[in-house]
Amino acid sequence: MVPPFDCGPAEPNSGNTTRNEPEANGFEEGRPTDRSVHTRIVHAPRRMTCRAPPRFLPRAATGDRQRSGGQPRTGVAWIESLRAREPEDIGLCIVRFQVCEVDSISDRTKGEMAGALPVFYTYPLAFNPAKAKIALDECNIKYVEKKIDILSGQSLEPWFLKLNPGAWAPTLVVGENVICESAEIVKWADAQGTPLGGDKVDRQFIDQWVQKVDNWDGNLFAAAFGPAGGVLKITTEHKIKICEAQAKRNPDLAELYQKKAAAMKAQIEEPNDKAKCEANKAQLISLLDEAESRLATASYLAGEEYSIADVIFTPCLYRIPQVKLDKELIESRNNVQKYWASLKKRPSYKKAFGVSESPLSTASTVIPAFGKILLSKITKKY
Repeated sequence: MVPPFDCGPAEPNSGNTTRNEPEANGFEEGRPTDRSVHTRIVHAPRRMTCRAPPRFLPRAATGDRQRSGGQPRTGVAWIESLRAREPEDIGLCIVRFQVCEVDSISDRTKGEMAGALPVFYTYPLAFNPAKAKIALDECNIKYVEKKIDILSGQSLEPWFLKLNPGAWAPTLVVGENVICESAEIVKWADAQGTPLGGDKVDRQFIDQWVQKVDNWDGNLFAAAFGPAGGVLKITTEHKIKICEAQAKRNPDLAELYQKKAAAMKAQIEEPNDKAKCEANKAQLISLLDEAESRLATASYLAGEEYSIADVIFTPCLYRIPQVKLDKELIESRNNVQKYWASLKKRPSYKKAFGVSESPLSTASTVIPAFGKILLSKITKKY
């Protein structure tokens, strides 16, 4: 991919962002007013001084722009000025110019510009994105967060389906690499420097625990035992219709849309399967019993230090009071109850669940989504 304003070879993105020295964001701060995208193939000198406004340029391309003198030009005017270069200035420069806010850069591209921060697509009320967000924050990873509305079906737009064929959150874009599973994002974050807990935790247990917790379906638990079942049914039916409409509009992606629709149809029926729901609850109880045993001799699940074993288990515990089963499942286990109280004091907890714990923030997130669903139902346009 040619990065924006690629006026020469860019340094490759190693993808190895460390906690102590995170990679710099490839774009300067600013709030452009135009969100259009312009692509130009222009003639430009092999060495030139870029004079576009700082907010439009990646740092790798700016050079000595602040010492170049003169008034900055608008982004489009700057591009057009390159077209007026003399014929002898024959260095070919392919410019991909995207005018947008910093937190909207590369909305519809697979890779981020070399040197840019990882981009984290998330939804603040969802179960799996919380695992990844806690990991990124606990590991002090610098990243750009973008909300992808999974309720209204934004994740089913073609640009996002190409990015993540599963059309879900979380999705983490690191350079040209895309990580689409919450557990894999957790492990990636933990590998960007000294792992959480260092040598004071049981690494073998952590690997096994992360896998076991990741195998538990927190969404089915919420749909089967809480009030979210009706909401999930309405939104899922809406998204199935989006898949069917998008499959017709995008024949090249039809197979992916058909698979996604089939998966969601099966998902709607799962809360009606009592045996499956009880097995899901039993799986959680097994995790809680193991946690209770381990916490009898240690402050955290893998030892005396916080680790990704605690990271990935936090959203599981959060699900329990959401369905009002905390008295049965948490308060009946003294060690887990104390542990849960300590987890809720961590800054990462507040960042991950701040929206869902605020009725006003939850409403401001959900109401627009349902407005879109209602509009689609009235207009029959998906």
